[in-house]
Amino acid sequence: MAGAREEYTRLPLFYADLFDVSFEGAGVADSRLDAVSEWTEPGRSGRILYIADGTIRGVLLWNSPGGMAEARELIG
Repeated sequence: MAGAREEYTRLPLFYADLFDVSFEGAGVADSRLDAVSEWTEPGRSGRILYIADGTIRGVLLWNSPGGMAEARELIG
């Protein structure tokens, strides 16, 4: 691993459950990127897309279980 001349291609993931809130993220969730939110229930459940140069770089799912496979496919 360290020092190997291989490209790291794994997509970073993170998640947490805090009382009645759960979130999962993939890719780059960076506040310096443009963000577009898509809420299924405003402020309660939905997703946030992090975009750079017209390409989705990260996705944060908020109280949206089971959507990580689709979120990973969106990331370019």
